[in-house]
Amino acid sequence: MPKGQKLALMLLDLDDFKPVNDTLGHGAGDTVLKMTAERIQAVLRRRPLVVFLEQQTTPSNKT
Repeated sequence: MPKGQKLALMLLDLDDFKPVNDTLGHGAGDTVLKMTAERIQAVLRRRPLVVFLEQQTTPSNKT
């Protein structure tokens, strides 16, 4: 990152996103994520890079 540049990190948790993938499929989930990215970019003053990183979580089998 160039000297003097600022960096911000925003973590989002989309409520009830899993049912979108489960009922409508991953294509619909991808569309929701793209729409979310577009809305975030629309409200930012400058056009920075907006990236979505997905973390797959699986239920723990521990008791």
